[in-house]
Amino acid sequence: MQAPAGQRPLASAPTAIATERPHNTEEYLRWRLKRNRTVATGLLTVMAVIFTATRLVPEPGFAVRLLQAGAEAGLVGGIADWFAVTALFRDPLGLPVPHTAIIPSNKERIGRALGSSSGIF
Repeated sequence: MQAPAGQRPLASAPTAIATERPHNTEEYLRWRLKRNRTVATGLLTVMAVIFTATRLVPEPGFAVRLLQAGAEAGLVGGIADWFAVTALFRDPLGLPVPHTAIIPSNKERIGRALGSSSGIF
């Protein structure tokens, strides 16, 4: 679809660059996973640095305390999300915590339940 005369095309229009790499190859999916893990780890690190830096301010004002609270929430939320997702698939940090590695240990039961649940949706 072309833009009307005198107007620029939308920024979300597909480009040739987007079609250069097939999006379903194992290599591409692994690259995306690695990129997303790097971004998530980087954001968690940024939250930790901001939290630590704001704790070192001698007499923090309202803005510093607000920034510190946001960084603390981001840090706690990020760690909780990591633990929850990791605990579904394996033991976090290799420690046998109760009620972790739920999916691998119940793979057969989950598969049977999904296979027999026709007509739910």
